[in-house]
Amino acid sequence: MKTKFLLLTSLVSEKNHSSYMALMILIDKLTKSLENGDNVLGIFLDFSKAFDTVNHRILLLKLEYYGIRGAALSWLDSYLKNRKQFVTYNNVKSSMKHVNCGVPQGSILGPLLFLIYINDLESVCVNTFPILFADDTNIFMSGKDTRELEIKMNDELIAISKWLKVNKLSLNVKKTHYMIFSPKRILNQEINLQIEGYPINRVKSTKFLGVFIDEKLNWKSHISHVCGKISRGIGIILKGKNMLNRDALVTLYYSFIYPYYIYGNYVWGRANATTLKPLILIQKKCVRIICNVKPRYHTNELFKQLGFLKCSDIITI
Repeated sequence: MKTKFLLLTSLVSEKNHSSYMALMILIDKLTKSLENGDNVLGIFLDFSKAFDTVNHRILLLKLEYYGIRGAALSWLDSYLKNRKQFVTYNNVKSSMKHVNCGVPQGSILGPLLFLIYINDLESVCVNTFPILFADDTNIFMSGKDTRELEIKMNDELIAISKWLKVNKLSLNVKKTHYMIFSPKRILNQEINLQIEGYPINRVKSTKFLGVFIDEKLNWKSHISHVCGKISRGIGIILKGKNMLNRDALVTLYYSFIYPYYIYGNYVWGRANATTLKPLILIQKKCVRIICNVKPRYHTNELFKQLGFLKCSDIITI
């Protein structure tokens, strides 16, 4: 039984790699495994307060191990230590408290330092393929026999649990879940997975790096989510239609609607025509509103006037 993908390690953290690369690698691996007739078991881990619980001493030891030494290590040590914070509520400020652990959130270095901190997680993943992208950390295993997958994954979870304790991290088990991707049309067989004695729940769809992935890879859940977001954007355009000119409405389109058509479309854009149809219809509705024409007005000429790409053109770019 094939149970191990090639390890990704920290590919997604390198220069010129982003969440796009992580998504493409994941979907490529899933698709190839399903084409080979394998089931794929994926666990989507949720760290509890991930950035806030990074141990400074352990982080500095790992940085030194990776070759950051001397003045560079001292600078990072200074960057992490002697930080203070306070809370403001109803215009009342609390006293200043020292921050003894964690990496600064909202900073450029924060996600990178966290990824370095968890980078050696792959060393304990003997039978699984991990994807490490900041605090979005997931592990996958493929094979024919689901019961064997269950046994091997539970062994892997024991090793991960030990790694978490050593690195002073913890999981939010309620938000940690698993999915089964199967070449069969329906796979009702449940798998019993546990970590630290807590059961891990199965879901049919989950959000990974801004894209909803479902167990059938038909992208219906993601496209439904995108349509909801676009509907809210259209609501903004409707409110401004009587006060703004067309150029301003076009700007709103590119701000609140177009980004949802382009993000991740290299994976979900390969959905069948029926699944994609709601996105096509809602885009036409938006174009008619911007051009102030009747609901059934033909849109081909309107797309040309506005210089908009149609949904079908966007997903083939």
